Amino acid sequence: MSLKRFLIAGCLLMTIRCLMAAAQNDTGLLFYLSCNSLQADVAAGPANPNFVNAVSIIPDGAHGNAFRCGEDQLLSYWAHGNIFAQRGTLAFYWRAGIEPFTETEFPIIRIAYSDHTSWEQMWMRIDYNGHGFDAFVTDANLARIRISHTMPKIPDDMQWTHFALAWDENKGIRFYINGEKAGQRDTTVVLDAALDQFGTHSYIISAYQVESAYNYRRGGDLDELRIYDQALNDAEIRRIAQGENFRPAPFVRTTDIKQWNDEWAFRYGWADHQLPPALDSKVTTVRKVQILEAYDLKTWWWKANDGIRETTWPGVYNRSRIIGRTDYFVIPDWFCATLSGQQVRFNMPDEKWNYLEISGGADGQINITPNKDGSGGKQYFTRAKGRERTFHRMESPVTGQTVVFTNNVQETPIGEFDAYYVHEGDASAGIARLRYTLSSNVTDLSNPNIDEVLEYIRGRHPLDERSVLIATPTRASSQVKPPTVSMPLVHIIVPSDFRSAAISSAEHFGSGRPSLQGWYNLHGGLDGIRITLPPMNVPPVANGMFPLNIQVKDPIWPLRNMMNFSFSMKPNEEQVLWLDLRDRILPNDKPLYLSIAGSAGFHADLLEGAQIELVFKDRNEAKVEHITDRFTQVCDNYS
Repeated sequence: MSLKRFLIAGCLLMTIRCLMAAAQNDTGLLFYLSCNSLQADVAAGPANPNFVNAVSIIPDGAHGNAFRCGEDQLLSYWAHGNIFAQRGTLAFYWRAGIEPFTETEFPIIRIAYSDHTSWEQMWMRIDYNGHGFDAFVTDANLARIRISHTMPKIPDDMQWTHFALAWDENKGIRFYINGEKAGQRDTTVVLDAALDQFGTHSYIISAYQVESAYNYRRGGDLDELRIYDQALNDAEIRRIAQGENFRPAPFVRTTDIKQWNDEWAFRYGWADHQLPPALDSKVTTVRKVQILEAYDLKTWWWKANDGIRETTWPGVYNRSRIIGRTDYFVIPDWFCATLSGQQVRFNMPDEKWNYLEISGGADGQINITPNKDGSGGKQYFTRAKGRERTFHRMESPVTGQTVVFTNNVQETPIGEFDAYYVHEGDASAGIARLRYTLSSNVTDLSNPNIDEVLEYIRGRHPLDERSVLIATPTRASSQVKPPTVSMPLVHIIVPSDFRSAAISSAEHFGSGRPSLQGWYNLHGGLDGIRITLPPMNVPPVANGMFPLNIQVKDPIWPLRNMMNFSFSMKPNEEQVLWLDLRDRILPNDKPLYLSIAGSAGFHADLLEGAQIELVFKDRNEAKVEHITDRFTQVCDNYS
């Protein structure tokens, strides 16, 4: 069986816990390109390039063959599964080749975000900087952790140079040239993000295009490119630079270790025991209040309301004051003004809301005013500095109004600004309900309907974040218990259809055959999701409470959240949540996907047997919010 077919088969059989190795060879080496062919020798994600032009194979590589990239070259590979933004190491050999060095800077390697507010969508870059070499990674709050190194002597054009960049959210970055450390930046940052493509030399490598053009038309020679799932140490980098085929064990975290627990708590906002508000009732309604109008000065700026953390308000300035962003590649600031980034206005819809959840590094003041221009009003709270996610519950519900955020440090971004109306109440009656039980033990079920989501999870999340539960129409048997993965995150998939499911053992279903239950051709729209969380024996974090975060993904674009809501609950008590989403017409051929994250002690086994109900309303009624939101998203894409 080929490696590719083996990987696909593994995806189908791991429906429950997505416990796939970090690479196809079961090591921490995610991607290895020997340059003997265009296909990667090892690839945890796609192995073949997405764009190829003007790339040839030459025999005089650093080790065997190498790639020669012409001046109009295009060469990019998919990042998902092959790189994880939280931590890793990129290493390769490079030389100028037939295009000699000059004083002109040029990029050597680029890695792109899957989505971003910046024009170039750049997450990582390694460059020739005119006097040596530069390397950086871009954190979730637009800062660039950057190292600039001046070479005493620029390498000869035909001399191979080995580069390596190691990064880690808890440590910062280390840049190596020929196995020796050229610089390091010690910091703790949020790097977690979805990545799109990586490749060589080009003017743009991004989710919207790959292009060599203008003064970016140049190439070079590439050999022995390796990507690891962990930040390698000095000795390990030296071994790679000396040509050793180094393959460490896969990187796996556990919240039993303080640095990983602290990293996790910071990402979700409950570091230093700063938990989200507790729910006041046993049955709680969480209504998503969608903000459709957001303005910076006179510009409609919806990037902090689109459900995608990687997009931000404000946009990126080319000569930004944010750390590490001043660049020698001068790109026009086509989409921001000198005064933007100081204040943003969110015109709230004419309905009740009482809870705000904010992601991003910006700190500042929140005012609420009846005036849409943002004038007047009253200051309600101050968002603290140094937090990735914060939670703000109003003393009493507010209807409509305009929320004004005034930035303490211009250009520092908000990633998401979400509003909810949280109150006691249960689900609407709806025209139809589909009921499911969460199961981790349907080991013989392979359903092509969920393959795309499984592939997304494997490509977006590292090995220790891939615990998966499947919603089944009937309770499955509990004969097999797969091991629990390390980090407290559970992905939940609700298939849209069970008719294509291949069942090798009918005993997994009480009726002896799978239910055909699904919304396939159900003439209605999704009103919301009712979740019954069972009593969970988890350790309280503060004041007897335990924090959780629920994200409901857009069925046509899992990088976008339809809901991203955090709350606290008491251990060992049942909690019912009615997630009153914006109405959606669900596609027939795509499953519904959500995730639940918790603090240390939370894992998939605690949700075994939990109940989920999908409540549908009249299709014509659901179209109103569905069409409004989809049209807004299209406007945002083209704005």
